[in-house]
Amino acid sequence: MKAILINIIVSVPIVYILLLLSRIFKELGHLIMYRIMFKDDNYVIKVGFGKRLLKTKRWEINRMPILSKITYGDKFQQGTYKSLLTHIGGGLGTIAYLICLIPLIYLVNKKPEVIAIMNSKILPITILRTIQIVILTLYFSIMPLQIPYFPNGGYISDGVYVINDIMSMKNKKNKKYD
Repeated sequence: MKAILINIIVSVPIVYILLLLSRIFKELGHLIMYRIMFKDDNYVIKVGFGKRLLKTKRWEINRMPILSKITYGDKFQQGTYKSLLTHIGGGLGTIAYLICLIPLIYLVNKKPEVIAIMNSKILPITILRTIQIVILTLYFSIMPLQIPYFPNGGYISDGVYVINDIMSMKNKKNKKYD
């Protein structure tokens, strides 16, 4: 019983850190594409909701790392191929994060000394479940979703923005030929 309790106590911060890193990588994906496409240095990134843990000029990290948002500067133009690539960048950042987790998966599953230190199989299961949650958040990020009941004005997924960009570019193309 004592070993299980210790493993749970160790697993909770690991899950928290992995989920926080997932949201940070997602926003970094958006940021990298934004900086490449619009060549602008004006942005604010907010990760999570609830009580504020860290705040700088451009970053805010809150207690619950479930939702994240980037606010772009004045140069951002909605409905262009540049904004389309910027919105796709979030999913690419999450995929890059999952690729970065491959060594962690290998370490936990292939190195018996790591499991021996923990004296349980809770750590590998925790990491596996966290990766599954990250994949699920990637799915909900790509899928067009609008949920108005979440904190900070609701949740609008990148999928909605991607569809809006595609439709806007299609409408501009049709107007051009009229």
